[in-house]
Amino acid sequence: MRTGRQNRPAMFWLPRPFCALCLTTGRRAWVRFEVTTFANALPKREASGQHTPLVCLGNGNSNRLVSLWDIVRQFHLLDLVAALHKLTALETSTEMLAQSKPGTIGTPFLPALDLLTESIYEECVEADFKVTRSVCYSLRLKLGHAIRQGERQTGFSVAHVQTECRHIRESLKREIFSRKFLAVAESRSAYVDALALFGEKVKEAFPSAAFDIREAGNCMAAECYTAAVFHLMRTVEWGLRALGADLGVRRLRSRIKATGKSRYTPMSWSEWEKAINAIRGRVAERSVKLKRGAKKQAYQEFYNPAVDRIERFKDAFRNHVMHTRRNYESSEADAAFDQVRHFMMQLAERISEC
Repeated sequence: MRTGRQNRPAMFWLPRPFCALCLTTGRRAWVRFEVTTFANALPKREASGQHTPLVCLGNGNSNRLVSLWDIVRQFHLLDLVAALHKLTALETSTEMLAQSKPGTIGTPFLPALDLLTESIYEECVEADFKVTRSVCYSLRLKLGHAIRQGERQTGFSVAHVQTECRHIRESLKREIFSRKFLAVAESRSAYVDALALFGEKVKEAFPSAAFDIREAGNCMAAECYTAAVFHLMRTVEWGLRALGADLGVRRLRSRIKATGKSRYTPMSWSEWEKAINAIRGRVAERSVKLKRGAKKQAYQEFYNPAVDRIERFKDAFRNHVMHTRRNYESSEADAAFDQVRHFMMQLAERISEC
């Protein structure tokens, strides 16, 4: 639907050489501009020390939190804003043309509208603005037919062009406003997608907890504090399992009343209360066997507080958040976050899940 450059007069900014039509003299003049799109002109975001995942706001990764600059780049917002300004300029030019030559729009003016519509269409394809894309496509079909008709075309009046421009602009604005994004406070931006939120030692010692630690941080950033506490308690459970494995408690033994036979349940399927009791019993059993001295003291100073803290997490947070008894506010989630981070860091000093 494009025509040659010699048939592309324009009344506004174009990203290539164009032929400008003077409304006063009616003469055409070739004008060359060296222009770059706004998005390319701005500096690129520098890569940080942390791994930055590819931005995906669609079905592939619908819950990822991204920066404002990622949103601008993903939806080509700078180019879309530029296109809106061009639409406004085109409407203004149309009004000027209507004052000088009322009635039907002349053939030289249509390629400019076609080029602008094509530009907006391409941006809408990239940003997945389906409605505006359809509007632009329909208009380009009409424009293509009118341009092929040449001087014989009679279907594009000044009012028609103004209506089409307004239709595109309003459709584009509606689709832009229909997309909702979450603004993360600057004070909590460090929580977003942090891969080592509890430190490198915890990351290396407990790789299975990485997902819940990261999601706890994202929930803190999104101010979803009850969800943050939920993921923090899942993180503690990874510590509980690692602590049990370190002490040789990988499954729990229970007795079936009806048959009197023993049954073994893996730690991942056991209740916290039973797991804590089993671990506490194993700690006491080994502690008794150790002779008095620095080794026994270090053993007691590490394992006894660890078991006690897990039990406090269970009574203060885990049971209530899992059974929908409590919702948590900012200060409470902050306190839970700090306590769990300190607990996991202490565990990582001596044990790991590997």
